[in-house]
Amino acid sequence: MYLKATTSQVKEAQGYSLERKGGGSDFEKITTLGADAGSYVDEGLQSSLPYTYRLKSVRADLASFGKEITVTITILENSSNVTAVATAPDKIELSWSATAFAQWYVIEQAVGTEDFKRLGRRYDAPFTFTSTKLQPNTTYRYRLTAQNSSAISSGVEVSATTLPPVID
Repeated sequence: MYLKATTSQVKEAQGYSLERKGGGSDFEKITTLGADAGSYVDEGLQSSLPYTYRLKSVRADLASFGKEITVTITILENSSNVTAVATAPDKIELSWSATAFAQWYVIEQAVGTEDFKRLGRRYDAPFTFTSTKLQPNTTYRYRLTAQNSSAISSGVEVSATTLPPVID
């Protein structure tokens, strides 16, 4: 699990001190960023634990100036038991298990090596989605991400091939 934070620069800042608190610990400095750094990726985080970040702008004559920014997030796990099953020549049904702290789930679809396109969002049980108007004998890829107002899981990908056309 990882978090990518993006910031805009503070006037007169020579750099930034980024601190993290999580799992019952106190704030610990995790990195110092240069004045032109616009983002930082924090890797290796445990899912379902709340993390709080504090960003301080620094200048040679001051340890911290300007506003301190504090953000608390909970890293989301991916959904489990994600399946995609072709049920007709033009239909694939997706299903998955609930994820702790998720408020909604985003379903995306791709054909072959194409980029994923968003199909929809599901807010509550049952955790299923039916993809329709598909082409027979075609493999479709799906990506499911669990989301809330402050986090997105890394996503789970599954695929299924629609059934052959029905010949009368």
